[in-house]
Amino acid sequence: MEYVIPLSIGIDSPTNYYLGVGVIIVSFVSLWFMFKLFKRYETEIDPWKTTSKIITTGPYKYSRNPVYIFACGVPIGLGIVFDTYWVLFAFVLNYCVLHRSEKGRKIPE
Repeated sequence: MEYVIPLSIGIDSPTNYYLGVGVIIVSFVSLWFMFKLFKRYETEIDPWKTTSKIITTGPYKYSRNPVYIFACGVPIGLGIVFDTYWVLFAFVLNYCVLHRSEKGRKIPE
């Protein structure tokens, strides 16, 4: 799409590279923290498996599913690195699909 309709963010090249890589690194470190949190509470991170404990500390104090939020940082960072809005548009579409698929799921009691 970038070749057909170029949509540059307009940030100079070294700045967008370091900013985008920074966002990606923060996302991966946050995801690593989430895996450690699930391991500490001895519960499954896989959403299709049975949850043994509900975590209400750390990022879960502020968000129902921070794993999705942290995972969304990767396409945002890539969009900044490659200086294109197309990756960011794909992120918004991905977010809408995830949000819609999670909306109907019930939280086990």
